[in-house]
Amino acid sequence: MTQLIDRCNGEIQQRLDKNLRTLIAFLHATDRDHVRAQVREIALTYAFLEQGERPRISDLRREAHDVGKLSAELYRKLDSIHRATTRRLYFAVTPRIRLSGLRATLERLHESATRVVETLPSPGPADSRRVGITTLKQLLAAKCHDLFEIYRKGEATSTLDGDFRNFVNLTYEIATGDVADLETPIKHVLRIRKEGRKRKPSPIP
Repeated sequence: MTQLIDRCNGEIQQRLDKNLRTLIAFLHATDRDHVRAQVREIALTYAFLEQGERPRISDLRREAHDVGKLSAELYRKLDSIHRATTRRLYFAVTPRIRLSGLRATLERLHESATRVVETLPSPGPADSRRVGITTLKQLLAAKCHDLFEIYRKGEATSTLDGDFRNFVNLTYEIATGDVADLETPIKHVLRIRKEGRKRKPSPIP
């Protein structure tokens, strides 16, 4: 994990230094160091989470698959016990019911289910600025919006070739090395932020 962070940090820093002047122009900013630090944090957060999601999802799928197999095995064992008990009631025979295998399956199922729960991401503390954010690209756009609002409050739009849209797209390129238009995440963030302002209670007179 440390190697991943170091590699991402070096690559992001290079792309950031190359594009810092353009970022400052989009923001109409004067504090060069602040812009560099904030964009670096946004880009590193995205890169770290994007890389970290892959093994987590693979682990979750594998553990969930194990739970499914154990659940099917448990069903077969319980069905066998049920049939044996039925024979005892109707035919007055004493069935041989081996509970050790059932207990072992239950224990394995419990262990696998616990690992699935542990693999799931923690919801963490509620953050009103993150309400409605469900993807990493939306998170990046939301963090960019927070920074854009510091320098150009109320001016962020999703307009093609607009400064905010270009700022988000360039920050994404710095984070990943890929060129993309994040129009959909940008529109989503602007919409929920607008709805959030409408819901904000009026101050008490």
